[in-house]
Amino acid sequence: MDKKKYKVAIVGCGGIGHAHMEGYNKVEEVEVIACCDPVPSAVEYYKKEFNIPHGFNDIDEMLRVAKPEIISICVWHLLHDEITIKAVSYTHLRAHETSLHLVC
Repeated sequence: MDKKKYKVAIVGCGGIGHAHMEGYNKVEEVEVIACCDPVPSAVEYYKKEFNIPHGFNDIDEMLRVAKPEIISICVWHLLHDEITIKAVSYTHLRAHETSLHLVC
């Protein structure tokens, strides 16, 4: 029987996002399925570097399309609240599907 793999999305494709990705690469039970950053070139570079299937420049679109179970918030700390509120609001709309975990 295959182990469940949790679907992960990383918000922020800079240095902290790279550090989180290094950690996820060591965990068999996760699959990073998406990354998100407002800078298109950062998203494309990150996707290629880590072989991530989906990249987004808009967090709302990422939440809607990728449907992650874990989100790593890897942006400037003053933006954490905005992203957290969006993620929690999204979870509320799909609470019957699965839970969402946030990592900062």
